[in-house]
Amino acid sequence: MLHARTPKDRTFVLVTPDRLKMEATAQKEKHYHLCKSCFTSIPCIKRDECRLEDNGDNDTIVFNKHSVRFKHLSYSKNHIDECARNLSCHVNANCTNTIGSHVCTCHTGYTGDGQTCSDIDECQKNTHNCHLNATCQNTNGSFVCTCLFGFNGDGRNCTDIDECARNLSCHVNANCTNKIGSHACTCHTGYTGDGQTCSDIDECSQMKICDKNASCSNTQGSYSCACNPKYIGDGLTCKDIDECKGSHSCHVNAICTNTLGSHVCQCHAGYTGNGQNCTGEFNLFATICRTVLHDTFDYSAAPFSRVAK
Repeated sequence: MLHARTPKDRTFVLVTPDRLKMEATAQKEKHYHLCKSCFTSIPCIKRDECRLEDNGDNDTIVFNKHSVRFKHLSYSKNHIDECARNLSCHVNANCTNTIGSHVCTCHTGYTGDGQTCSDIDECQKNTHNCHLNATCQNTNGSFVCTCLFGFNGDGRNCTDIDECARNLSCHVNANCTNKIGSHACTCHTGYTGDGQTCSDIDECSQMKICDKNASCSNTQGSYSCACNPKYIGDGLTCKDIDECKGSHSCHVNAICTNTLGSHVCQCHAGYTGNGQNCTGEFNLFATICRTVLHDTFDYSAAPFSRVAK
C-alpha cells in the first residue's frame, strides 16, 4: 500500500487502489494499471516505479515519468481491516491487522505460515509435560495427560495409590504388599490361592505332620496334633506312658507289664483271674517263683522270651 502526504500537515495518509482508480481520469487509466502493483505489493518491485511527489495544493503520483494529479490525497479513512473481513488467515490462526496489510500467526499447538496451520503432535515429538507415570494423548492444538492405573493426579503430577490402605482387593486371609503403581496379595500360611481368593489347606489329609501315635485335626489355616490315649507328648512327638509305674488297673495280687500304648495284668501264682480281678490263697513259694520269672522273662511276648540282663 502507498502513503501520500496531505498539503496542510504533510503527514502520510493511505492511498488505496480503489480510491486511486476512482480519481484517475480515463486518459490516465493506463498509468494507474502501470502502478497498481506498487499499491498491492510490499515492497515495490522497482524502487522508482511509483513515487509520491509534493506539488503544492495537489500531490502528484509519478508513473514511469508520466504523471496523474489528484486533489488533496487524504484517504486514511478508507484503510481496509483485512482481519475484520477474515480474508486469508487459517481458522487456527490469529490475524493481526497492520497498515496496508495483516499478519497471520498460527495458534499455540499449531505450526505453519498462518494461512495454513497443522496440528503439532506434542506426544510424538515428546514436547509435552506429562508425568513419567502418565499417558499422553494428542488433541487438536493441545494434548491430554492421564495418570496410569495405580496412580492418582492430573497427569502432570501423579502419585502412587496405596491400594493396601484402601483394602481394595486382597482376601481377608491374605497379606497386602503395596508396590509402585500396584500391589501384591499373598495368602496367609495355611491357605492357598492367588491372594484375592484364599482357601484353607487341609494339612491332615495332604501331609503326615503328627506322630504316628497321634491324631490330626484340621482347623482354618492350621491344624492340631494330639497324642493317642496312653501316649504323652505334643502330638508331633508322642511317647508311650508306662502305666505300671503309675496308675494302672491291675489287681493288687497281679503283676503289671507295660506294653506300647497299654499294659498287661497277670494274677500272681496261686491266684486266678484276668489280672484286674484275682482270687485264691497266697502261696509264698509260687509268688517268689513268679516274681523271679517276671524279672527274667518278658511276658509281653508270646511265647515268653528271656530278657537279657
